[in-house]
Formats: sequence, C-alpha cells, structure tokens
Amino acid sequence: MTKNEYLISEFVLDKIESNLDEAIKELRQAIEAGKIAGKLTIFQKNIRKIRAEMELVDKEDV
Repeated sequence: MTKNEYLISEFVLDKIESNLDEAIKELRQAIEAGKIAGKLTIFQKNIRKIRAEMELVDKEDV
C-alpha cells in the first residue's frame, strides 16, 4: 500500500467512524424518546381509567 492509499484509507475510515458515532448517538436518543413515550402512554391510560371510574361514581350518585 502506498502512502497515498494509506492516507486515503485512513481518511475514509475516519469518516465512517464519525458517521457511526453520530448514528449511535441518534439511536440512543431515539431509544430514550421511546422509553419516555411509553411511560407517557401508560400515564395517559391511567388518567383515562381514573376518569372512567369518576364518571361511574358520578352516575351512581345521581
């Protein structure tokens, strides 16, 4: 391998590694966002359940 080929290969590998680092960072953010979205969905379901129970109690009082 010539020095130029080596330098070009090194440059290409650096670019690939940089792109992989960015992709990994974005995936981690997406995973964290998914976890948060999952927790919010559970919270939303619990609120709907409480609201439905409150409506049942309200109807019983009438």
